[in-house]
Amino acid sequence: MVESLNSTSAQRRGRKIVAGTVSALLLAGGLAVAAVAGANPAQLPQLKNLRVLPDPHVVIPASAHVVAPRTASQLTTYGSSVKDLGVQYNYTMVGTNPEVKGTSNTTTVTTDIMPLNFTVQTLSLHWNSTTKDTCDSGANPLTRVENSPLFVKRSWTFGKTNVGSSQYVGAYERADFWKYTAPTGKNPGYQLNLAAKVLPTAAVSVPFADARFALIGCDNRYELAVDPTWMENYVANTLVPLAQKDGANPTTFPLFVTHNVVLGNGSGCCILGYHTAQSTTEGVQTYGISDYDNSGLFGTTRTTASLSHEVGEWVNDPYGTNQTRPWGHIGQVPGCQSNLEVGDPLSGTVLPVVSGGFTYEVQELAFFSWFYRQSPSIGLHGWYSNNGTFKKTVGTC
Repeated sequence: MVESLNSTSAQRRGRKIVAGTVSALLLAGGLAVAAVAGANPAQLPQLKNLRVLPDPHVVIPASAHVVAPRTASQLTTYGSSVKDLGVQYNYTMVGTNPEVKGTSNTTTVTTDIMPLNFTVQTLSLHWNSTTKDTCDSGANPLTRVENSPLFVKRSWTFGKTNVGSSQYVGAYERADFWKYTAPTGKNPGYQLNLAAKVLPTAAVSVPFADARFALIGCDNRYELAVDPTWMENYVANTLVPLAQKDGANPTTFPLFVTHNVVLGNGSGCCILGYHTAQSTTEGVQTYGISDYDNSGLFGTTRTTASLSHEVGEWVNDPYGTNQTRPWGHIGQVPGCQSNLEVGDPLSGTVLPVVSGGFTYEVQELAFFSWFYRQSPSIGLHGWYSNNGTFKKTVGTC
C-alpha cells in the first residue's frame, strides 16, 4: 500500500534546508481520473502511473547542511550516541534524555497548527481544513485533529501493559525507552507533551498545471493532488514565514494540516505528509505537513494516521540528521535507507483509537532498538515497535 514519486520528481529545489531527508508517509490509492466542474475533461490533469516507487529524498547542497545549535532559542532537544556493530551513531531527539535521571523529565512543545484552505486557479472548489464536510457527520477536520489522541491525553495499554496517561506519541516514547521509563526505571515520570495552538487559516491557491484530481463520494467530490515540488517550495517560502509571523519560532513545531489534499503528479501519487527543517532568519525551524484524510481512498489509513507518522518521526529525528545502518524492503521503503524514521517501516499498520466518541487511526511506530539492532530491546516487552508487530530487530539491507 506504499506509493511515492520517483527520486527525480521528488527532488526539492529552491530553498535552503537542513534536513538530510524529507520523511513522507506514502500511500497507494486506486485513484480514478475525475472531471472537475469548470474544466474540460479532455484537458484535465490526470493522476496516472500509480505504483510503488522509492521514498523521495532531499538533495541538499553541502553548505546548507548544518546541525542546529542547542541554545535556549532552539527546540528542546537532547543529544546522545549509540553503537551498532561497533559503529557509533550520534543522534538528536526532542525532549529530555530518558536514560539520564533528572528532576525535570517532562517536556512540552507548542505545536502551531496552521489549517490550510486550498483552491485551484480557474476552479470554484475548496479543500478547507476548518469547514465541516459531508465526509464526516460530526466535526470539521481541524476540530478532529485538536481532539485526537495526538493532543488529548488518555491511558495507553500496549500488550496488556499500561504505560500511563499520555498523548499518543508521548505514550510511544515511554514504550520506546521502557527500560528507563517503567515504574522501576530511572525516569518513571518521563513525559513528552504537545500543546496545540491554532494559527489563522492560510489560503493556498494552486496553479491549475500543478493540480491533479481523483473522484471521491463526499464533500466537493474530489481529492486534490498537488505537485510536490510546487508544494514544498510554497510551504518553505510562504507558509513557514507566515507561521513565524503568527508566533511560530524554532522552539515550536509548526504543523500544516490539509484536508483531502495530498502530494502527487502525473508521475505518481500519493504522499500524505512529510517533516523537515530549514534555516530561517529566526534560526533552524522544524516543521511538518500532513493530510487529515476522510475521503475513503486510503482504506483504514486515514484521519490522523499520517499525522501520527509525521509527528512521531519529527520527535525522533527533528533535523533529519539521525543516521543508522542501512535498512529497508519493508513498510513504505522498497529499497534501502539509513535514517531514524520511525514511521516508514510500519506505514499502513494502524491502531484504531476511540476518543470523544469518534474512532481515529494512529500508526504503529518502530522502536529505537529496531534501528540500532539492540538485543535485548530497551523497549516495552522487549518488542521492537509499540504494538508488538516487530518482535525482532532489523536485518541487513
